Amino acid sequence: MLPFGSIATGSGYMIKGKVSVNRVIVYTGSDLDEDYELVEGDCVVEIWHQDRKPIEHKFSTYRPDKEETATLEPALAPDSKVTGDSQSAKKPWEPE
Repeated sequence: MLPFGSIATGSGYMIKGKVSVNRVIVYTGSDLDEDYELVEGDCVVEIWHQDRKPIEHKFSTYRPDKEETATLEPALAPDSKVTGDSQSAKKPWEPE
């Protein structure tokens, strides 16, 4: 629920521009940091180009329990240099 009582199930951000050779338009993402954004559930981020959806990323959000929060706090500290072994998803243009 949004601050003024309305309900939203999505949002849109339009980047208008002509893509040409040697030019890249970048979308860096968005934050989930407002109380009304911090809800548990399934989320989908879609990037569309004209009538084609080349990118879709699905993830779930949840509220960690006290034990998990305690293990995350050192990595989330402002002066922390977070490292990890995250794996990149297969790129659509990479062969199987």
